[in-house]
Amino acid sequence: MLETALNQPNHDILVKLHPEVISGRFESSFCHLLPNPLPKNVILIDFDVNPFDLFEVVDEVFVCSSQLGFEAVLAGKQVHCFAAPFYAGWGFTTDHSVIPRRTMQRSRTEIFYLYYIEHSRYFIPSEGTATIEGLINYFIAHRNVPPLAPEQLPEITATSPSARDLSKPLKILIIIPSGRFGATGRYLQNLSISLIQLGCEVMILAEGPCPRLESGVRWMTLEFDDTHLTRKIRREVIKFAPHFIYENGVRSRAQRAALEALMLTGARFVMQSEDDDIQVHRLRRSEAAADHLTTLDRPLVNTAEIADFLKNHDWHHSLHVLLDPAFNRWVEPLMRILCYRMACIHTAIWHPYAERLAREYAVPTLVVPPVACAADFQRIPMTPQERDTTLGRYGIDPAATVIFIGGALYSYSNEFAVFLSALKLATLSPTANFALVVTSGRSSLPLGRMATEIPGPTVRFVDIGDAVDVVYMEMLKACDIVCSPGLPDDFNRYRLPSRLVKAMAMAKPILTCRCGFGESLEHGGNAFLMDGADPAEWVTSIQLTQDAALRCEVGKKGREFAQLHFEAPRVAAALKTQLELALTHPARSLAAGIAFATGQPLRDEPSIRIPTSDVSPLRSAIRTLAMRTHRLHTVVHIGAGKCTELEDYCRLSAKQITLVEPLPELASLLKNFGGHSGAIVIKQVAVSGVSGRREAHVYRDIFSHSNDQERLYLEKPTSLLDSRPSLQVVRMEQVETQTISEICGDLPLGGPDHLLVLNLLGLEIEALNATPKLLIRQFEWIAVHVTELPLFENGATSLHVKSTLKEFGFEYIPGAQDFSGLHVAALFRRSPELVSA
Repeated sequence: MLETALNQPNHDILVKLHPEVISGRFESSFCHLLPNPLPKNVILIDFDVNPFDLFEVVDEVFVCSSQLGFEAVLAGKQVHCFAAPFYAGWGFTTDHSVIPRRTMQRSRTEIFYLYYIEHSRYFIPSEGTATIEGLINYFIAHRNVPPLAPEQLPEITATSPSARDLSKPLKILIIIPSGRFGATGRYLQNLSISLIQLGCEVMILAEGPCPRLESGVRWMTLEFDDTHLTRKIRREVIKFAPHFIYENGVRSRAQRAALEALMLTGARFVMQSEDDDIQVHRLRRSEAAADHLTTLDRPLVNTAEIADFLKNHDWHHSLHVLLDPAFNRWVEPLMRILCYRMACIHTAIWHPYAERLAREYAVPTLVVPPVACAADFQRIPMTPQERDTTLGRYGIDPAATVIFIGGALYSYSNEFAVFLSALKLATLSPTANFALVVTSGRSSLPLGRMATEIPGPTVRFVDIGDAVDVVYMEMLKACDIVCSPGLPDDFNRYRLPSRLVKAMAMAKPILTCRCGFGESLEHGGNAFLMDGADPAEWVTSIQLTQDAALRCEVGKKGREFAQLHFEAPRVAAALKTQLELALTHPARSLAAGIAFATGQPLRDEPSIRIPTSDVSPLRSAIRTLAMRTHRLHTVVHIGAGKCTELEDYCRLSAKQITLVEPLPELASLLKNFGGHSGAIVIKQVAVSGVSGRREAHVYRDIFSHSNDQERLYLEKPTSLLDSRPSLQVVRMEQVETQTISEICGDLPLGGPDHLLVLNLLGLEIEALNATPKLLIRQFEWIAVHVTELPLFENGATSLHVKSTLKEFGFEYIPGAQDFSGLHVAALFRRSPELVSA
């Protein structure tokens, strides 16, 4: 591009540097390419300027792939492209690179619409998602407003689009894999009403037909147009601009909708877990490996585990699910793990599931059970006469103990067959008189045939089908026991049938299994519980339900339990508090990652918050390393400081990490995790070419009132003082120093996968030259944080470090460098000749 421009006769050439280069954060390729001195017709624009001011004085614009080229197109300039930006190859630019796939002619208006409107999202601070016109109007309204003084700036608590103005409602988009009138839809309607009463706005996307608006809750039917949500839904979701996407369950249709809504809005993600997806996966796809599903179910996964997951994944199945939403609505492993790992909050239907999720993902986890509304607690029971009349219509003896199973009976478990066998045994008592009422609408089992074959005519069996609300509520009032049978398996351990919640709120006694939710109840106190998997063991519990006085007492205590745990306003308030907390605390705790690295279980110690978003040139070198290997054995990080790279080492499955000179406040916390296993070793010493006591300078910015700004240097930082004259020595300190040999002396080096990280900012040459080459060559990788100009008077630069490490037998690995002013990271690898030797 530069050569083509220089060859243009009779032209002045303006070379504009990128704004990030002007600010010092990145380095410009032009700095190495421009001739020195510059030709008379070349003018370097190394200061801030509006590009449109430059467009007014030039005839043509040359770019590689900069978006500035499209802005020049909009300004009416002839633009030459030397790479393949999004706007090249459509007929309105002069292209110096061939783009074979772009064969159609497009107008600049079409490209503008696609990239600036269709494929872009806009966000206004304190207002939320906006249209491009809204953003332009915002800029117009604020362009003449003087900037705030530093003391007037508001405290920023979150930087994502989900940060919000607290004076405006919290917006929640709930996505569920069932209809409005299914069990999940009913309790989420109740929960949403309570959230609205707390000042939130709620929209629900659900499968099946939905009312447009119900008690202030906005409902939409979940529909797809080919592989995406329909345009109507996408438009409504963007317009709603939620702060949170709240996805319910592990069904693929709901999850794919949630992931798309997440991309459309930039909201935060919350996942509600209801049923054990592992057991569902085993039964629905028996040919698939169930252990593959849970490979990444741990607080922090490393790159090796991710590689294994992707290698063993059934991509053929995923492709069918992704291309056709109707192909399979059950558990899809890839979308499942994306949803689980992207969630900033996990919620679970009851405590066993919440405990499992907290253990597996180590993010805030909240119990959000099915909730009952105020009307459920206030429903008037039937009179004896009304009950007799209702049961008579179904041919049921009013004297019978009526058991109502008012929900789906799943094929995942043999529980219904076991229950029928137990019921048959219970009828052997001469005083037994039972009737069984079921709703078969959502059950795939042959309920009628099973009831005929197992208990037979000794039990009156009634199927009320897919009962409408009036019929369902009538039978709920008329029955004596509400039942949800279950076996001691994972399916029942991690669920809480909503039919039981409504029954308990109405003071109706329940009969269920002890496994899971039943573990929170008291047999004969607030529930009747069946234990084990043997029908004979259930008989006593079933027969106990014939005692009318006991049923009444159990129902009353069950209602007290429901008031404590299932009242919608109480649950909604806890959920809203957790959501608001997530918006104001964006920092992620690395306690789980450190526990993984050390092999220690999580303990009740303070979370270690390490600012992984801090600018760290070393992280670019580590990312380059991660492109070449996904396993490390030993890491020695000299000059660890803020430990920003610690999570990267964990992800690369490092077995032992030695952190030399981390910040004191981090060192004490890290020792709590690494002290027992030795996987994280902390050494609070300075590293140089000689060991012993050494005098160091402590500098502080005299304009700062914080001691956090103090920095210790073994040498006088000459170049730093030239650029920051406010830095002054506040005291001298004696510090303990060690050599690299002493640091690494007791480490099990040798073989591949060892990494040495040097963050000495100019003392690298001194430290390396004092170390035997044989020891340095024990490391396969070396990452160095260097400066382009010497920080100290005789300090090293990147060229010095490259030259020295080449003498040690290490090759420089080019990669995407992360510049921050004059600072840059470099990665080196032991040469193949040394490996073979």
